[in-house]
Amino acid sequence: MPFVHLYKNNFDIKNYLKDYEYLLQYSRQIENKSFKYTGLVAKGIGVEKAAALFNKLLGLYKKFKG
Repeated sequence: MPFVHLYKNNFDIKNYLKDYEYLLQYSRQIENKSFKYTGLVAKGIGVEKAAALFNKLLGLYKKFKG
């Protein structure tokens, strides 16, 4: 998801994002905490904004990881 914003103009990617938005309504039921919180954030702020946010967070993680 972090790099999806680079390809959001692609027709197939747009369809995948629509499917992902549909699945987000079930994010509270996911038991895996990482997927659950990712889904809740994406549902709360929107998929496109979440993708950009996750991209920046991933960059920070890689930068400070070592």
